[in-house]
Amino acid sequence: MLGNVVLFQHDPSYPMHQPRRVPGYTVEAIYGALRELAVEPPSGAPPDQDACSVFASYLVLDALIGNTDRHHMNWGVLDDPGSPRVLAPTFDHASSLGFLLSDEQRNLRLDTTDPRQTVEAYARRGRSSSFEGSPGLVALAVEAVRACPNPAAGDWLARVAGYSLDSLDAILDRMPDARMSRSSRMFARSLVAENRRRLL
Repeated sequence: MLGNVVLFQHDPSYPMHQPRRVPGYTVEAIYGALRELAVEPPSGAPPDQDACSVFASYLVLDALIGNTDRHHMNWGVLDDPGSPRVLAPTFDHASSLGFLLSDEQRNLRLDTTDPRQTVEAYARRGRSSSFEGSPGLVALAVEAVRACPNPAAGDWLARVAGYSLDSLDAILDRMPDARMSRSSRMFARSLVAENRRRLL
């Protein structure tokens, strides 16, 4: 059951077929729907986390990797008759890490002194055009953590604080050049580092 259906079940006036800048597509509406429908967290979630705080972690991840595409059909609830409803694991992160940039554009942003073209400037422009008001990714993630009824949502920012970029380097170093160019890897690391700084 995709997010637009979840929100429509919670509020029959919700515009479930509108693709972008959806009125009513807010963190508060999502939390209200998850709680009203008694949605449980995904399997493997830490014991103090509920569905709302796990959803907050999805938005923290989006902010960290620059995922701009968390529209209301890019999350969902597993609704198996006879079983509790469960928040689906996060999925579809393709619109991240500057995926539309060419290597030439990545190299420019990595090396420029023009403040309008830096990785930092690119990160600041990251927005979620699906949520009401098109908020910035970092602002949306911080709002999700602060607005969550479960204070354990704050643990996700603590995890970001404890995350070593060396771990990211180890992943990026294993990527074959045919799948991810050197410029892509360097840009990804710089973007995650900048978004981590901004989240904290």
